[in-house]
Amino acid sequence: MAGHDSLNLEDLLEEFTLVRKANIALFRPMDEAAWQRTGTVNQNAISVRGLAYIMVGHAQHHAGVLKERYAAVLTS
Repeated sequence: MAGHDSLNLEDLLEEFTLVRKANIALFRPMDEAAWQRTGTVNQNAISVRGLAYIMVGHAQHHAGVLKERYAAVLTS
């Protein structure tokens, strides 16, 4: 456990926003050649573009978790 379950909603949303902005800043300046570069993750080849898609999906997953756990707070 990373201890995030002890954070309040405001802190969770702030951290989520900061990480999302950092990820966007990482990918924004990349040219087409950079997007096509590949590397190895868990003994599998993956492109930078593939990593970006995974990161977007991961962010969507966490947004869903926040919505599920804090729906009453987010809608009030």
